Amino acid sequence: MARDGVCLIVHKDNPVQRLSNQQIADIFTGKVSNWSQVGGRNATITVLAAQDGYSSTEIFTHFFKVKYPDVKASIVLGDNPTRIKALLENPNGIAWISVGEAERKAMAGVAIKPLPVEGVAATRKNIRSGDFPISRPLLLLTKERPTGLVKEFINFSLSPQVTDIIEKHDFIPYVD
Repeated sequence: MARDGVCLIVHKDNPVQRLSNQQIADIFTGKVSNWSQVGGRNATITVLAAQDGYSSTEIFTHFFKVKYPDVKASIVLGDNPTRIKALLENPNGIAWISVGEAERKAMAGVAIKPLPVEGVAATRKNIRSGDFPISRPLLLLTKERPTGLVKEFINFSLSPQVTDIIEKHDFIPYVD
């Protein structure tokens, strides 16, 4: 049906261009607390974390091998728009959000910068190609092999007719 991806964002004026997976884990667990420790300016890092229970939190903690209770958040927030707003108010912050929303907001001129992961840019194109490492499929599951209206619904969900709905929710469709 679609894919979802999670990326890290910083303020667009933050000079940091990339972080290693270990640096990211160290920032979110409090082992690194100043941007100067990872090639940035001398400023305390504001860790903006999503609440536990969000799918992005599950993806983030699993990928970076961080247990949620070990995350040393300066501020714990809800959905993507809330985390973006907090980042804009805290230019020394870092947060994780949906790649789809990050790309859309950055292209619209919002002062955020998605960081690459393992050298791969956080873009819809890289999620669709399978190159971006922090992504997952969004699935429709049935108890039995689908037939009738259920099969028709699944086929409809995989068609270009729903691309606008998928993109509206900042996911990445498999088809254009």
